[in-house]
Parts: sequence; C-alpha cells; structure tokens
Amino acid sequence: MSAIAIGLAAAGATLAQGYSQYKQGKYQAEVYNAQADVYKDAAYRKRLETAINEDTQRKENRRDLARNIAVSNEQGMGSSQTTIGALGQYATDYERNALNIRYEGLSNAESLSDQASTYNYMGKFAKQQGKNAWNASLIKAPFAFAGGYATAGGTFASGALGDIGAGMSIVNDIWDFADTGNPAYLGEPKNQGAASKFKNRKWTFGG
Repeated sequence: MSAIAIGLAAAGATLAQGYSQYKQGKYQAEVYNAQADVYKDAAYRKRLETAINEDTQRKENRRDLARNIAVSNEQGMGSSQTTIGALGQYATDYERNALNIRYEGLSNAESLSDQASTYNYMGKFAKQQGKNAWNASLIKAPFAFAGGYATAGGTFASGALGDIGAGMSIVNDIWDFADTGNPAYLGEPKNQGAASKFKNRKWTFGG
C-alpha cells in the first residue's frame, strides 16, 4: 500500500469516527426530545385535571353553602350574627380548599414543564456535542493524513505554488472539505474558511 493510500486511510478513519459521533449525538438528542414531549404532555394533562378538580370543588362548595343557608333559614336563624359569621367562615374555608387544589396542581404541572425544559436542553447539548465532534474530525483529518503518510515513509518537501503533485492535491481537497463540511464541494473553488489558514504553505510529496 502506498504512503498516500495509508494517509488517506488514516484521514478516512478520523472522519468516520467524527461522523459516528455526530450521528450518536443526533440520535441522543431525539431520545431526549421525545422524553421532553412526554413531560410536556403530562404537564398539559395536569393543568387540565387541576382546572376540572377546582371547578368540581367550587360546585360542591356552593351546594354545601346553599344547604347550610337553607337549614339556617328553616330554623329561623338565618339573620343571626352567629349564623352569618359561621356561614362566612364556611365560605372562606371552601375557597381555601379550592385554591389549595389549584396551587398543588399548577405546582406539579410547573415541575413537569421544568423537567421537559431540562430534557430539551440535554437534547440540544447532545446534538451540539455531535456537531463539535464532526467539526473536530474535519480539522484532524488532514493531520491524520499527513501522519499516516509520513509513517508509511512518505516525505514532505516545500515547493513553489506551481509544483503541485497528486499528494498535495489530496491534502488541499481535505482542507477544502474541512472548510465546507460538504464532500460535494471537493475539488471545486470555494470561499476560504478557518481551515484555509493552514493551507498557506503548499506541499509536494516525495518518496
């Protein structure tokens, strides 16, 4: 196997590892986002359940209060200060019970929403980690090529810009790939990116 072929194999392995990590990050993000959707749905259901329970409690409160008023009137005590005070306390207690249902339910729903947000964040982080690994592999690939090439006995020699051999063309194409992240652009003119700063020195290959 030629030195250039070994260099290309090393670069390819680096890119393959980066792409694998990218796919893993994307998959993990999908898992986290799916879990976030479960918690979002649970939060919605908890809010709906809370509203129903609060409404049910208020209806029961009104029935109980109306029943107490009717009994007090039948006993001729509806206008007494004691009865009025007692009925007022009942109304206050009933309202407190309804508000407790609302507070507990909405607190639980908020906790579920917070968990959903956490999973969404974890999903974004996992996806970004995958992208970072892929981008890093694009930067590392030319160095991997050079390392594999040199290990296999290939040699580097500085040359004029016009003295460009096949090996140099391969290295430049890998740097172009790092600039765009798109293999469809290999060998085509493109805007110079960050990786191009490392291409200012042209190389020819001997050996």
